[in-house]
Amino acid sequence: MSQMKWIITLPALLALAAGCEHMNNTEKGAVVGGAGGAGLGAIIGHQTGNRDLGALIGGGAGALMGGAMGKAKDNAEERDMYARHAQHQEAQRKFEQQAMNNYDVIKLAQNGMSDRIIVNEIKRRGGIFDMTTDGLIQLRQGNVSEHVIEAMQQRAQYR
Repeated sequence: MSQMKWIITLPALLALAAGCEHMNNTEKGAVVGGAGGAGLGAIIGHQTGNRDLGALIGGGAGALMGGAMGKAKDNAEERDMYARHAQHQEAQRKFEQQAMNNYDVIKLAQNGMSDRIIVNEIKRRGGIFDMTTDGLIQLRQGNVSEHVIEAMQQRAQYR
């Protein structure tokens, strides 16, 4: 292949490799590095009298380097994903620790707290409430007003 064909083919190979959505970064890096290395190796090899060997060596070296760089990026993305997942789990755990439940609301209502205070606590702390038929009946039997139950329905994560 002439030097001009290598120069024309190289951008096409790079564009093709970069656009492969199903490939991970390791694979993309190996393809892009291999294509780039092969093109550069062919050009250098042509200048020194052995274009094909230059392309082969350049392609291999480029694929290894590109693959290694892509793998490092894949590893960083995986670490970031696990960190985000851990943060989400921690936030969910904290929410569940402070969230009100039906028992908390009944206890406040039975101890004479006003609806306004109970609703403010629901807004402040959030809640994980049992809003099934049985749960609603238990709330009414526990002297929880309809106003508070409506606030629970609006703010609740349900079990």
